[in-house]
Amino acid sequence: MGNSRQAAALEREFLAIWCRLVAGHATVVLAISGGGDSMALLTLALRVNDAHGLNLSLIPVHVDHGLRAESGVEAAELAQYVRERFGLELISRSVTAAPRDPGGLEMAARAARLRILHQVRRAYGEQTPVALAHQADDQAETVLMRILAGTGVAGLAGIRPQAGAFLHPLLAFGRVQLREYLTFRDVRWVEDPSNQDRSILRNRIRLDLLPDLKAQYNPRLGRALAELGEQAAEWRELVESAVDRFVQAFAVEVGAERILLPDAFGRLARPEQALLLQKIATKHHLRLTAQHLHAALAGQAAWPAGWTVRKSATGQWEIGRGLAAAQPEAFAALQPIALCEGWNALPWGGRVGVERAGEIPKRDALSHQSASWVQAADLTRWRIRTWQPGDRIRLLGLNGTKKLQDVFVDQKIPIADKHRWPVVVDEEGAIVAVIGLAVADGARKGGIGWLLRYDPAIHSGT
Repeated sequence: MGNSRQAAALEREFLAIWCRLVAGHATVVLAISGGGDSMALLTLALRVNDAHGLNLSLIPVHVDHGLRAESGVEAAELAQYVRERFGLELISRSVTAAPRDPGGLEMAARAARLRILHQVRRAYGEQTPVALAHQADDQAETVLMRILAGTGVAGLAGIRPQAGAFLHPLLAFGRVQLREYLTFRDVRWVEDPSNQDRSILRNRIRLDLLPDLKAQYNPRLGRALAELGEQAAEWRELVESAVDRFVQAFAVEVGAERILLPDAFGRLARPEQALLLQKIATKHHLRLTAQHLHAALAGQAAWPAGWTVRKSATGQWEIGRGLAAAQPEAFAALQPIALCEGWNALPWGGRVGVERAGEIPKRDALSHQSASWVQAADLTRWRIRTWQPGDRIRLLGLNGTKKLQDVFVDQKIPIADKHRWPVVVDEEGAIVAVIGLAVADGARKGGIGWLLRYDPAIHSGT
């Protein structure tokens, strides 16, 4: 950034973002580490505050984690520099980060830092925000980290401009751009040596993986990842608004020790369901994986710290600590019934339709219904029954067998529905098909083609 025109343009862009984020606030806490990003945040906030008469009270705060012997001296030097260079008193707090967090010392240090920042901001009022110095490169690294971890779409949102009490006004600016700005404004910063520690995943991504991907595949990868994060954040905001309306309409007590979700929860779109479950977990300090959410949406899940999610036969979800697992319903043990052409009423509820179909239907034709195409010389030898513990199926194209339990989970079938779902077996008891979900390897070896359709809407009771 070699001239005042570029610096002024950066400040104008920052001003627009800053004014939008701090609107309605009289005081803003600034998290200052002494690194290039946080010093750029401090410099920009002060310059636009003075130049445009924002009259904000800016409170710089530094948290010394004590992870290095010299960190205390560095904290004192930073406080002196901020006082002499900017005329502000830096609030410095020391904290010992014990690695109790499953994520290790790095996560423990982050938790301790956030706790201190919350304490300081509340001293100025419960609504006082904290501005953090995460920038565009941090955003790209975060999105890539979450992709590598197997995140969902919501996780792609990465760092959001505003998340609760925390503001991120530098997401539009890159690391190099901010350091060039500091150089132009003659502001000193110190690089944290821990940023070179390759035992930390984020550092390996920043130092090794991202440069290699940029060099080999896409020079603009950082910008592409940041834009992906921005788009995912917009999507998440839409989903969050729907979830908030649901919580309010049904008076869902997210912070309760035992949470009951009405059967209307089952009619929400899957992203809305997942986000509501994630909100509940976050409220109770539970860290969920995609597998935790997947199992919960299937109707039965064991979460960390002894929490359980289960769906009853009436369609109500219950979430809490120490809940007993849902018990299989009695109809799961009913005797198999014979198949015949036309509609076959199931004693446990619903019906199965059987019709001749010489050719396998196109996938699009089956996308709106639970249907499977099979072949058999004599369909009357086959039977329909319900799922039984230990059931396995030899799937088409699969070397080996797969548990039906895993089929249900993969297809996101709730536990109550799993016990009703029709399983077709041959005369020897081998599973031929789970209608609409899976077809066995031997179910298309020749004979007459049959279309099997499952209609769960009609229930004859149990």
